Amino acid sequence: ACMLFFRNIFGVSPRHVVLFLLVLLASTALWWLPYDGIRISGDADYYHRVGMHLARGDGYVVDGVPTMFREPGYPAFISLIYKFIGIHPRAVLVAQVILLFITGLLLFHIGLRFIGEKVAIISAVIVLAYPVLNFYSAQIYSEILATFLVTVVVWSYAHAEETTSVYWYILS
Repeated sequence: ACMLFFRNIFGVSPRHVVLFLLVLLASTALWWLPYDGIRISGDADYYHRVGMHLARGDGYVVDGVPTMFREPGYPAFISLIYKFIGIHPRAVLVAQVILLFITGLLLFHIGLRFIGEKVAIISAVIVLAYPVLNFYSAQIYSEILATFLVTVVVWSYAHAEETTSVYWYILS
């Protein structure tokens, strides 16, 4: 059922899913091993604290003081994870790896539809193995979510062009 989902949504065969998972897992392991513990400082600390307060229902605050220092999207993403799983920063990192995997699948689908299978595979593998993205997936930073959202917009626009559906144009 899971493979059928990937084929229907992303146009990905089971062998591609396995390839992409292996590349992502190897690359993630390579970049996560140096970080045996989560270091939350700087921007990551801000995102973590605001996400924690949002999950608790305190509002968009840092140490009880309302703030507008950063955009609310990434702290809201963190707060959703904390709300459902508990305040566990590692859960944010796991969610980011999942988003990175879906980003690779979306990129594969875009490449497959508009360029060809070889380019689609190479593009997805490069994204999934790209050291910078894997580094950021091991940190509480907004880059993975931002990359995912930009890819979703491009994918939905490509899908709109393909289907000429007004719904997909509005979504993109």
